[in-house]
Amino acid sequence: MDNPYARKWMRTDQFVDDLEQALLSAAVACIETLSRDAAGEQVYAFCLYSTSGCTGVGFAAQTSEALDRANNARERDQRAGFANLVCADEWSFIYMDAESLVPADQLIDEFYDVLYHGDFEDVVLADDAPPAELQTFVDDLFCRVFVRVFLALKAAGAFDAAIFTEDVFLGLQFADASDHDASLIERVSAQVNSVAWHEDVRLYRSYLG
Repeated sequence: MDNPYARKWMRTDQFVDDLEQALLSAAVACIETLSRDAAGEQVYAFCLYSTSGCTGVGFAAQTSEALDRANNARERDQRAGFANLVCADEWSFIYMDAESLVPADQLIDEFYDVLYHGDFEDVVLADDAPPAELQTFVDDLFCRVFVRVFLALKAAGAFDAAIFTEDVFLGLQFADASDHDASLIERVSAQVNSVAWHEDVRLYRSYLG
């Protein structure tokens, strides 16, 4: 019988590889679901959608048609319209509870369990490490995973399907993003988006500020 008080261990490189594969599988499943949910429309955005701290991750998407419906339902406001464009909080297709996401959620839970109650075999973190150091460690790991997921999806031609527009808005989104979250959104965007979309991300962050 496992000892519940035993010190837990994990290799960060294995975690990155495993989480990437889990999210890739979930992304493929979500794209299949999206193809049905948004049938007849054009998807211009497909992003990872995370809770603060990356404690839970799903996917969010939006179509050009749904964007038009959202903008037409509101009074004309340039800032609100821009938020609708690049902020997943306003999007019509959110997938946070899909069964395909369970393996990724389990890996993330295990990671945080080791972070606070165990040790990493390939990284040394002091027991009294300051919060800022732990945050940097977490940010670096998750950003590495997220970038790898989108680069792999692009390399596999996942966004070449007819349902997607030619230049798809990709990257990371947070529910009710804080300024720190916004910095991670911009960091991932710089590595996975076209120049035009990344400029929109930077502009939206300036609005948040």
